[in-house]
Amino acid sequence: MTANPNDTMAALADASVTVLPWPPPEPPSGRSAGSRYVVLALAGHGPVAVAEGAGDFRPAVVIGAEVRLADLVAADGMSLLDLDPYGLVVVDADTVVGVVPGEVLDEYLGAGQAPVPRPMGPLESAAGGQLHGSHTTPAAVVMCAAPGCNHPNPLAFFDRRHPPACANPDQPPHLLAVPGLG
Repeated sequence: MTANPNDTMAALADASVTVLPWPPPEPPSGRSAGSRYVVLALAGHGPVAVAEGAGDFRPAVVIGAEVRLADLVAADGMSLLDLDPYGLVVVDADTVVGVVPGEVLDEYLGAGQAPVPRPMGPLESAAGGQLHGSHTTPAAVVMCAAPGCNHPNPLAFFDRRHPPACANPDQPPHLLAVPGLG
């Protein structure tokens, strides 16, 4: 599929998705019920993880169904692709409508449609994007993978070289550990 700047996320999304509640079911085999993607949703937070078939879960980066590809690429939240998601989880209101496969984004960005980076200002917060409203910019809730933690951390920005502190008030201070990122 060749993506165009005016394509909406809904138009680019693969609708072959099964949505299950967090935590992930065990064993992973058979969890996808024939769907290409499995999205895990945490009550009160929305999608938090996505897997391709029976693969490992990675953080879910969420975007609204009506956001155009050109607007996505220009958004500050493009840094969330550093979470290495399988794709973007597309939502309409609170309903998951599909996943834009990572290869669609790779092809579009590889064709020279690269975002213009903007450093985060000193008064901005990595948790500035919340998973509510119209999802006009990418957002993520990352379940911290530090031993014994598993706390949901809302993110609007991510830099794997400088991960934010985990927001878990019940654990000693530690950096956010992202599943799948060594």
